Amino acid sequence: MLLALCGLALLAGAALIGAALATPPDSHHHESGGNIMPSAVDVGFLQDMIVHHQQAVTMSEIVRSGAGVEIAGLADVLRGNQLLEIGQMTGFLQVWDKPLISSIAPMDWMSGGAEGHQAHHDGSQHDAMPGMATQEQLNRLGELAGSAKEVYFLQLMVRHHQGGVLMADYAATHAATPQVKALAQRIAVEQSKENQQLTAFLGQRDP
Repeated sequence: MLLALCGLALLAGAALIGAALATPPDSHHHESGGNIMPSAVDVGFLQDMIVHHQQAVTMSEIVRSGAGVEIAGLADVLRGNQLLEIGQMTGFLQVWDKPLISSIAPMDWMSGGAEGHQAHHDGSQHDAMPGMATQEQLNRLGELAGSAKEVYFLQLMVRHHQGGVLMADYAATHAATPQVKALAQRIAVEQSKENQQLTAFLGQRDP
């Protein structure tokens, strides 16, 4: 549903990733011993992180209505970053001929589950992934306005990014392919930096 929102971003991301991963017919990658096949961690991380990013896009869309210029602008930046990465992750999965939606339980690619995250859930992706907001929380965000809306958005997004960093750190260490390792490392660094900004904005507002 949200993939329809990003249309061109997804197509562009898929095209760029496809070009990056394409191997010339006369090249056999002797240096690396051949192409490295994606593991369950590579595929599971991409599938789950797409869902995780989609919720950040949703929250950013919600807060843009009813928030001040500063937070609305921040939401636009976050939304753009998430959509670009959704396109890149979609591109990897398409090139590897893997489904965009996982057929297994969310977070199964992390052995033992996310650290500090209890896997008590009803099978839905939103309940199983660290940092994800519930539907009730999204509904409340949509109902609030002004400063209350901004504060709640910042609180939800800080927690959301913390969960994303947790997932990305694991993938950066355990993924098989250099492409996913690099992407996961970048996501972890970028979302950690964004959380510093989100926390600073939160500190400027009364909770």
